Amino acid sequence: MVAGSAQRAIAGAPLIDVEMGIHSASNFYKGLGGNDVIEHGGIFAATYKIPKIGTAVNLRVLLPGDYEFTATAVVQWTREGREGDSDPGFGARFTQITPEGRQLVYRYTRNREPMFYDDL
Repeated sequence: MVAGSAQRAIAGAPLIDVEMGIHSASNFYKGLGGNDVIEHGGIFAATYKIPKIGTAVNLRVLLPGDYEFTATAVVQWTREGREGDSDPGFGARFTQITPEGRQLVYRYTRNREPMFYDDL
């Protein structure tokens, strides 16, 4: 089921698939600003292809149960993987997300706690 297929992509920005699962390294995150992962956080995409901070990206978020949505975001922080410590990837703040995508994020975070990252 595709939610938010009417989302406008950013021309020229890379399309990045983010697979979310109960044990995936990718997850939503929240910061000190509040508990809303969309307003005060974003999404962590585990990947070795890390865009530079400030890069606009198009995301296709793949959720359990064959749900997915698209959104646009801006890279806020990056993380280089260290052996045995953490997965490499980047944190991005949503800039455009449909109401359907927003509802899928909230449903997912009810079942899996978002990670904490203070990107201020």
